[in-house]
Amino acid sequence: MLALPLPNIPKELSALRTIALDLRWTWSHEADTLWEQVDEKLCRPTCNPWTVLQNATEQRLRELAADGDFCRQARILRRRARRRLQPRRMVRAARMIRPR
Repeated sequence: MLALPLPNIPKELSALRTIALDLRWTWSHEADTLWEQVDEKLCRPTCNPWTVLQNATEQRLRELAADGDFCRQARILRRRARRRLQPRRMVRAARMIRPR
């Protein structure tokens, strides 16, 4: 498989990398509207945030970096992803799915 390099991502959008790599998107669609704002035509058929991010134009990323609401939503989603990965939460989740 060919991995495309990421475009230059403005620092205001640095959260997008974390969100795109959070595989929770495969069953949770809380970030779908965010990715649709990046590129709706690509997002709908692929449903793959990493592909959307790799193919985003630098012009589109600059536009989104200037959108305060978009940046705020990206930071919120990144914060949620990081919280889910905290060791204490992971231990609790493992206990919940342990076979009896």
